[in-house]
Amino acid sequence: MAKGTLVFVKVFQNSQDLGTDDDHLVSRVFYDLETPTGTLAGLFSDVKLTPGADFSQDPLEVSYPEELNGILGYGILRPLVERYYRANIGETGSGIRIGPGCKGIVMRDNTCIMRMAFPVELTSTGKVGW
Repeated sequence: MAKGTLVFVKVFQNSQDLGTDDDHLVSRVFYDLETPTGTLAGLFSDVKLTPGADFSQDPLEVSYPEELNGILGYGILRPLVERYYRANIGETGSGIRIGPGCKGIVMRDNTCIMRMAFPVELTSTGKVGW
């Protein structure tokens, strides 16, 4: 299999409420996929937490851009998007640090910019020309 690099660039936190009656999060993570045949730039995944779920323990829902079909599997993408999000926002977040048990936190329209790259196994060596 071919090797590539998933390069995360920023997360836009549209809405996140913790320790409220409406615990939820809706955000978007932006990234590029570098392959041996080119770069697929400007990709993004929506990141959500089901209302009522526990941010510190429950997995985040991650959308899959159709541009990655046949190039990078969802099983590789999803945990890396979550890892990047939590590296920016969460208990160990470098952008917004949120400890367990926090109450009444309401955040809107925050952008965290941090470059983070991960080597990945590609499912296809097809030409990337977007």
